[in-house]
Amino acid sequence: PIVLALSPRKGWEVQAINDRKVDPEFDTPFFRKNRPKPTYDRELHLLYMDMLATSAIYTNDVFGLIAAELNGVTLNDPDAAKKRIIEIYNKIPAEQLKALLAAANERVIKGKYTTDLAGSGNIHFTNSLGGDFVADARGVTWTKSGGLWFGDGRINGKQVSFKLTSAASLNQKQSETGTTGTDAKAKVDGSGNVGPGR
Repeated sequence: PIVLALSPRKGWEVQAINDRKVDPEFDTPFFRKNRPKPTYDRELHLLYMDMLATSAIYTNDVFGLIAAELNGVTLNDPDAAKKRIIEIYNKIPAEQLKALLAAANERVIKGKYTTDLAGSGNIHFTNSLGGDFVADARGVTWTKSGGLWFGDGRINGKQVSFKLTSAASLNQKQSETGTTGTDAKAKVDGSGNVGPGR
């Protein structure tokens, strides 16, 4: 579910609407029986939305547990950060992960869906109990109670930024100072100075 929630998407991967228009003159038992089966599968469409919504809710919950463990911790480099996150994830009991997945799934399957097929190029739908979901190049984003709750750098509605320091960033800091002014002749002049930071 985590990979599904974070994977970029462009457009629906299942047929999202039955767009066949049947002339009422040909909507008879004979023609219905001999008509090719439509490509729209309502059950598959619902399962697809269940999958995306469940994945977003579950991933938010798991990332929330990891973020709580990393609160206030500054990590030295990207490799150390990945290693620490995997260590925290591996310490979460399998039964707790299964319970989070079951709770996320239970929440969405009890809700009713509204599919937005306005042609934005993204996947967009609303679940009456879960909230609003969009799947696009950012992965799945989940909006709840009018605020972005998960995705695009948010976990539980908060912008999350894991602190990361590296030797390169410490050595390349610069400070910038300068002044600008306008004289009575309506011309702009200025000066500036860039020097090594402290």
